[in-house]
Amino acid sequence: MKVSAVLLFLAGTAVAEPTLAELAAKENTAGINAIFAKDYAGATKHFLAATSGDPQAKYYFNLCTSLYQEGTFGAAVRACEQAIKMQPPAALLAKTRTLLETIKADAAAQHISLQPVEVSPTEAAASLARDGRAAMTAGRAADAATNFRDAISKDPVAGYIFDLCLADYQLSRFDEALTACTAVGKHQPAPALRAKADKWIVKIKADANAQHLPLGPTPEPASAADFAWQSDAQGIELMTGQRFEDARVKFRDAVARDPQARYFLDLCTANYQLGKYSEALDACNGVAQNRGTPELKTRADKLMTKIREDAKTKGVSLAP
Repeated sequence: MKVSAVLLFLAGTAVAEPTLAELAAKENTAGINAIFAKDYAGATKHFLAATSGDPQAKYYFNLCTSLYQEGTFGAAVRACEQAIKMQPPAALLAKTRTLLETIKADAAAQHISLQPVEVSPTEAAASLARDGRAAMTAGRAADAATNFRDAISKDPVAGYIFDLCLADYQLSRFDEALTACTAVGKHQPAPALRAKADKWIVKIKADANAQHLPLGPTPEPASAADFAWQSDAQGIELMTGQRFEDARVKFRDAVARDPQARYFLDLCTANYQLGKYSEALDACNGVAQNRGTPELKTRADKLMTKIREDAKTKGVSLAP
């Protein structure tokens, strides 16, 4: 279930988990090692993870290299072009341009098209759903839920929504599972699937009642509001691990997708923990600007007072 409260965090003695940037650097190193071992497909997986966690030009250059070695010329070109767009240092820029020209020349010599292969939303959704079911089989319900949400966003068919219901249930997200199973009936399910969804609705309500867990409304699966809800929940979890910068990224994604007052308060808290006082004040001001409840406004006001006091004590000037 989603944690709705914004927590106040005290510095602890626990060892901090690695940041996304640190994880990306490790993936990049693993990719380089795979290149030397001539495991180009493995290298590509590592470089993709690096660019996803921390999109830097050098990671895109390495991705371009591994894709080229795999013979995936079109994707390699796009990776090199992305590296160039990021305006890397002169030396890396020159290397990237040289590699890009080499790839284009080899593709022309081999009569290989560099145009991306078009994949329909239906095909993309089916592939995501397959990955999700494989993740469920492997016991990775969180990964499965992500895949199913992405599949639904491309092709909202009843089967994928039911799959999401099961994944959320495995994660004990009973309110979100209930929303998903209820939504199955809105997407023309086959009678057998409708019956299964109805049985799961009864089971979810019974299990939540047995555990004395309240069931509240949640956004429709794979809607912008749903993705924002997920980002905010992930951000709160990162905050509990004192990974404030990573949490800040999640909260910014949440307010961009669905500008709700509670997400602004969470973003304000993360910015404050990072010492970004002016940005924290801007986020806290967003609480009132986005129809925050009296409780949220009170909490935002108290936090803004603390931010101003801390900034004054530390001699930090605040943006007007």
